[in-house]
Amino acid sequence: MTDAVIMNLGFYKALDYRSEIRAVFELKKDVLESHIHQAIAELIVANIVSNYAVFMVFTDLNKAWLFYWFTNDKQVVMSQIETSGEAITIIERALVRSSIATTTTTTVDPNFLIEMRPKVKFDFDDDNDIANMKDMFDDMTEKEITGWKVRRALRLLQNTPGFQLDKDYVDMYSSMYS
Repeated sequence: MTDAVIMNLGFYKALDYRSEIRAVFELKKDVLESHIHQAIAELIVANIVSNYAVFMVFTDLNKAWLFYWFTNDKQVVMSQIETSGEAITIIERALVRSSIATTTTTTVDPNFLIEMRPKVKFDFDDDNDIANMKDMFDDMTEKEITGWKVRRALRLLQNTPGFQLDKDYVDMYSSMYS
């Protein structure tokens, strides 16, 4: 489960935070390669449930700052930053989508284009013509559709060779959106 999120305060007070998530943070004592799949899964789930183009910050709050986001064709982009000052600048820039509005003076690589990230829609096409789930969307609530998409994404990730998620993790996220 994600350790921290950035969202609009008004929606938190209204208890409608999921649709307003803008960034998710995964905090680890040691940032290990074995944790990357969890971070990417959290990025996917957050992008499904949010109305915004969510980005992920995977960090030890020290020297490891990994940023993940999606391209238009649903490819995961990763960039690593080594100082908290640069990371804060990038987070600010990504949240306001304008480098002019940042309050810090750290210089950041101009090729780090996180603020240009698109809102990716995850539409899962069923190859099964007999019972395509999209045919049922008109009879489902937005929450039910989102829940189905989250469970579908996690199932696809779990069945992807080389991309192993902990079963408890998959069960936890699946139950949150059932």
